[in-house]
Parts: sequence; structure tokens; C-alpha cells
Amino acid sequence: MHELRTTVDIQAPPNQVWTILTDFASYPEWNPFIREVRGDPIAGRSLHISVFYGPKAQRRNFWPRVLSSEAPRELRWQGRLLMIGLLKGEHRFKLLPRSDGTTRLVHSECFTGVLVPFFRARLEREVRPGFEAMNAALKSRAERRRWPFFLLWSDISGLLLDVDCSAQGWIKKYFDDPIGKSHILD
Repeated sequence: MHELRTTVDIQAPPNQVWTILTDFASYPEWNPFIREVRGDPIAGRSLHISVFYGPKAQRRNFWPRVLSSEAPRELRWQGRLLMIGLLKGEHRFKLLPRSDGTTRLVHSECFTGVLVPFFRARLEREVRPGFEAMNAALKSRAERRRWPFFLLWSDISGLLLDVDCSAQGWIKKYFDDPIGKSHILD
């Protein structure tokens, strides 16, 4: 057995990260590692996944089965190489909510099978950087989607409006301090 495990803290709520992670159609726009996913993130369903990794960014296709899809907490699938028992991988995205409303992403894959000892170094050398590149791109996309769209200052109430540009498009209202200093709260 061999596990690749990476983490990244994302300054966005789990729902927002989940929306980006499960919007497979937009992967070609932002994801340098998993460039294409066809199928739905529904437990029991099969996916067609194209990943690009290695020194020449070679394309590899996999047809895993979704094991778990629990919004906004976990997406997990399992695939295999060639025959049962040779090389199997369980890929997992775990979204952990943090006390400040942000998300810790744990992106991992556990490899099992008789070929693991022969592929361990290659997985570390070629696949781990793909995980890390995807994590950085997901972080960038999620954090970029939350920005103050407009500010409206009311002399009467001191109300500060911040439009959250996430997929939900929520409008959040905050009351400013009584001495009139304007600032954005997240």
C-alpha cells in the first residue's frame, strides 16, 4: 500500500469549494491535473477521467466508480489498472470546515496491489506534483470567486453590503462599527 496525501487551506467555505470541485464541465478551464471528467458525482456511477502528469504531461485515462459523494464533505472514487489485484487507487477529496468559515482540503489517493512497490517512486515523482498543482488551482479559483462586488454606505444605519460571488450568490449584511470606519468582513 502507498498513500499520496496533500493538503491546502482555502479561504472559502466548503459549499463553495464543493461547487467548483464537482463542476466537472469547468475542469478544462482551471485544472492542470485532471483536465476532463465525464459523468456525474453520484455514488455507484462510473466516471471517465483524463489526467495529465509526468515530465511530458502525458494523458492517462481512467474509468473509476464513485464510492462516495457527500456534499460538501467528501468525493471519493476507485479505479484500477489492467486487472483486479495489480494496481488499484482510491482517490479522495475531503473538505474539512474550519472554525473561521474556510476549508481545509485533504486530497489523497491510496494505492494497493502487487505493482505498488514498482510504482511508488514514480507516483511520488510524477503524480504528487499533479495533486499539488490541482490543489493550488482549486484554491486560486475558490478564493477568486469571493470578492466584494459593491459597497453601499448608508449614513443612517452604517450598513455595509457585501455580495458573495459564489455559486449561491448570497448577499451578506454587516453592520459597521459606530465610529464609521468602513471595512469588509468575511
